[in-house]
Formats: sequence, structure tokens, C-alpha cells
Amino acid sequence: MAVTERDRHDHESSDLFIFVAMSHGTEGCFLGSDGEDVNIYDDIIKQFRSDMCEGLMDKPKVFIFQQCRGTGIFIFHSHDLQTPN
Repeated sequence: MAVTERDRHDHESSDLFIFVAMSHGTEGCFLGSDGEDVNIYDDIIKQFRSDMCEGLMDKPKVFIFQQCRGTGIFIFHSHDLQTPN
């Protein structure tokens, strides 16, 4: 979510904020959909501090990051699971 999108969203009626990201990654970073590293603190958590996102001030914020940190190269294959006509 871009900072401008986050700022436009009204969080006043929210009781808490939950962020979940699942990807490959390294210590302190995960791999973004564009293939670039995303720093967990600077690019994500820091953006939701009270001074950056006033609507979430004094509300619990939960960040969940699940990432494999392997160094091997993985090749994934996608198959169409539709039944042939």
C-alpha cells in the first residue's frame, strides 16, 4: 500500500490494524512482487507509526511476516486445472 493510499483511508473507526505478508526473503527483508527487497521496518512497520498514520494512534498494530529464507533456486510450474471439454 502506498503511503498516499494509507493516508486517505479512514482508520478512526478501526479497533486495530493487522498486516500479513507471505513471501521469500532474507533477514529483515522480504521479496516484493516486483522482485525487489522490501525492508520490513523501513518500508512497512515505520509507515504505520502514530506520527505517520494518525488514524491508528493508540491502537494495537499486529504485523505478521512469513518468509522462507532459503538460498536455493526454486522453479514453480503452474498447471491449468480446468476439466477439458
